[in-house]
Amino acid sequence: YRSRHSFADRLYNPRSGMGIFYRWKPRNPRRLSAEKGIPVPAVHVSVLERILQAPEGYAPGNLPPDCAFVTTEADPMLDVITLAGAVANAHGGRTALSLAEKQGQWVKVGFAAYLTFIAGTAGALLAAIAGNLWNTTSAGDAVRAALPLVQMFPINLVTAVLGDPIASSLLVAGLGFGYVLSSVSDRHTKEVYSAFWHEHRPAMRDAIRRTPADAPDGTKQC
Repeated sequence: YRSRHSFADRLYNPRSGMGIFYRWKPRNPRRLSAEKGIPVPAVHVSVLERILQAPEGYAPGNLPPDCAFVTTEADPMLDVITLAGAVANAHGGRTALSLAEKQGQWVKVGFAAYLTFIAGTAGALLAAIAGNLWNTTSAGDAVRAALPLVQMFPINLVTAVLGDPIASSLLVAGLGFGYVLSSVSDRHTKEVYSAFWHEHRPAMRDAIRRTPADAPDGTKQC
């Protein structure tokens, strides 16, 4: 990373595809740092470079106002203290809330979307399994009825869900309603975060401007 990092690298979405079932919990750098006994969160300067260039609309909401910027370059030619001050001023001071903290209600909507995804999927699976076991009268019958569901997993289980009206309804409702909640939450927070960084981008550019060190004879380097 020291030699090959780039703010223009591709941005991967960890929640794409099946990632929607991964635990939804936006990171809070300030809280995580405090839990580890770190007084000031350290952020690599490439984060702000990515914000300024905005590849793929990059506009994070959890950058803490009281962060300290670090660099892995031997001669970064920038003042990280000035840079940290510019970020703090943009938020309204070092003790101000981050954008994500200010949008707490919409973050909760995103979490509700995640719970809806999980509830709909889990309910569908349980309904499909219960449908297979409904007419069994003994433990042996239950095992024989459930065995096809685990054979050729997950194809048979998915087939059972889609073939059961109740299970398929729960699945469609959970995924559909969760998608709506997730889309509304994402759209609102992205608009707020993008507008914030767009407003403060000129000040950030001034703060991050790289200035070569003076030559040994005191002359300015170009």
